Formats: sequence, structure tokens, C-alpha cells
Amino acid sequence: MTLSAPLLVFAGIVWLALLVESVAGFGATVITVALASQIYPLPQVLAAFVPVNFVLSLYIVARHRERVDVRVLVRRLLPATAMGVAVGIFLVSSEGTDWLRLAFAIFVLALSIGSLWMMRQGQPTAREPLSPWQSSAVLFIAGIVHGLFACGGPLLVYVAERLMPDKSMFRATVSAVWLVFHVVLLASYRAAGTLTFDSLKVSGVLMLALLLSIPVGEWIHTRLSAQKFRVGVYVLLAVAGAAQLIRALA
Repeated sequence: MTLSAPLLVFAGIVWLALLVESVAGFGATVITVALASQIYPLPQVLAAFVPVNFVLSLYIVARHRERVDVRVLVRRLLPATAMGVAVGIFLVSSEGTDWLRLAFAIFVLALSIGSLWMMRQGQPTAREPLSPWQSSAVLFIAGIVHGLFACGGPLLVYVAERLMPDKSMFRATVSAVWLVFHVVLLASYRAAGTLTFDSLKVSGVLMLALLLSIPVGEWIHTRLSAQKFRVGVYVLLAVAGAAQLIRALA
């Protein structure tokens, strides 16, 4: 396989995306989709990238398994999100889903900017967990977006950040969510014919980016204070919302 200029740019994007996720536990897919889809078709990007992101999630969960909050994972995060993912995968071949991406982007952008503004003004943002029905509704929508575009993470993060203020527990637990849904997405890509031997060869090249991102990400994560980590989470949400808004309007 020839290391063409587009492939090297793709690998550089993936390195940045995986570095972000190795620090925070989320964000890699949004960054990759927003940037790499300008180079390759989105199904091709996801088929090559998701196997690599699966390995990162597997590493974080295995390396920090004692930090996974199993109760929150099983009782709060997975059930509603799983139902949404099933609906999203069912709708993935449907027409007219652009409005959902646009609404999702606007909501995430407004939410993150509002929270950052409150922190800048010294006002406490709402840290209490959402009510069960509120979190279930948000997680169900997150699942639909994830099934459609593999980018539902920001909404799930909005719920999870209130359930787990500890940064390491947050990272490990949301990585466990991605681990489960990466398996589902990979199975759907295989059934759709986009996950192929050729796409896996590209994934092999991207694994080099993963190996370079993990040690740097772990180093940064251990040195971030809880407050800086929380600010970083909302900055990433703002970037994710802006990236999705630009893509929805393109």
C-alpha cells in the first residue's frame, strides 16, 4: 500500500484525534469525521478509523479497569443509548437525516458555550445528575446520532460528566461505552460492505498514530487538575458542536 499524501494527512488527523480521546475519553470520532471527511468519503473514513478507535477504548478500559463505574455504565449509560444506536443504524440508509445533525450540532454548541461562560463568570454550572427520564431521553438521542454518524458522544458526555465528577472514572467509563458500541458499528460496517481487507490495511497504518498518541495522552491526563479537565471537556464539546454544524451546513 502506497503512503500517499492524503493518507499521511489522514494519519495526522487521526493522531490528533486519538491524542484528544486518550486524554479526555472522547472526541476522536468527531474530530476525525469533521476533518478527514474532507479527504475521503465518510463511510471510508469510519471503516478505517473505528477499528483503531476500538483498540484505544480497549486499552483505556483494560489499563484503568478499576476506574470503570460499572453501576453507572450498566444502569444509566448503556440501556437508553443502546436503543438509540439500534434506531440510528436502522435509519442510516434513510434520506432526510441532515436536520438531525443540524439540531444536534446547535444544541451541543449552545450547551457547551453556555457552560463555559458560566465558569468564566465564576458561577457554578449545574453539576447535579439529570433525572432518570431526562438522562434517558438525552442518551437515546445520543444513541441515534451515534448510530447514524458515529458522533453521538457529546450528548452522552453531557450526561456522564454529571454522574462522574472524577476525571479518571469519567474517562474509563465512557471508554467502556465506546468499546461496546464500536463492536456494534463494526458489525454494521461489515454487513454494509465498507469494512473490508483494504480498509483494514488503512487501519494498520493508522495504528501507528495510535501508538504515538497513547503515551502523550496518558502523560497529559495525569497532570490536568479536575477544574482544567472540566473546562477542557466543555471546550471539546464546543469544538465538536462547531465541527458538526459546519458539516451540517456544508
